[in-house]
Amino acid sequence: MRLGTRGHYAVLAMTDLAKRADHAPISIAGIAQRQQIPLAYLEQIFVRLRQAGLIESVRGARGGYRLTRLPNDIRISEIVLSAGERFKTTACREDGILACMGREDRCAAHHLWAGLGRHILDYLKNRRLSDLVSERRSA
Repeated sequence: MRLGTRGHYAVLAMTDLAKRADHAPISIAGIAQRQQIPLAYLEQIFVRLRQAGLIESVRGARGGYRLTRLPNDIRISEIVLSAGERFKTTACREDGILACMGREDRCAAHHLWAGLGRHILDYLKNRRLSDLVSERRSA
């Protein structure tokens, strides 16, 4: 499994917001520049994060974005899933039919890869945005 750019960029942008949580709202252009994320792509990601209730926009001359909750209350899994990233470690069809890689049944390694996917998601559920901010400061 590979984490796509949407999930990666969403975590970077949210970490940027969390590091500046005590300040005025942050411009999306500033985040894009600091994190080297294409602005148009980040705008698309922020639409999803805002719809998920993780960030809010502030209008006006000093407007921008800010977190809706404390960094300690935001799990990394929420960010990645809200950005539209999926954790797919199996080659199973997605239409509800129990089949792998075009087969009529599950492949021999299905449970191995499905278990890995659960472990990855559990790991991200147990990590908080505040963990990334504190790790960044100590590095």
